[in-house]
Amino acid sequence: MVKTADVGIRAKDLLVTKIATPMSEAAKRGKDAFLEGGCNGCHVVGKVSSGPDLVGVLQRHENGEKWVKEFVLDPATQIQRALCRCYD
Repeated sequence: MVKTADVGIRAKDLLVTKIATPMSEAAKRGKDAFLEGGCNGCHVVGKVSSGPDLVGVLQRHENGEKWVKEFVLDPATQIQRALCRCYD
C-alpha cells in the first residue's frame, strides 16, 4: 500500500523532472534502472518515504559504490547480510 504522502511526493517529483535541466545518458540509464527495478516503491531521493533516503548512501557504507552495485544486482543477499549483522 502506498502512503498518501508518497503519492504527493511522486507527483511533485514528476513536475520537477519535466522542467529540470536535461539528464545525461548515464543519468537516464540510472533513472530507468531505478524505476524498472521498483526501487521507487520504497525510496524517494532526498525525502522521507517508506524506505531509507538514498542521499548520502555512498558515504554511509564502506566502499559505497561497490555496496550499491552489489545491492542493485542482488538485493536479497544484501538485505540478508544486513539482517545477520543486526544479530551479531
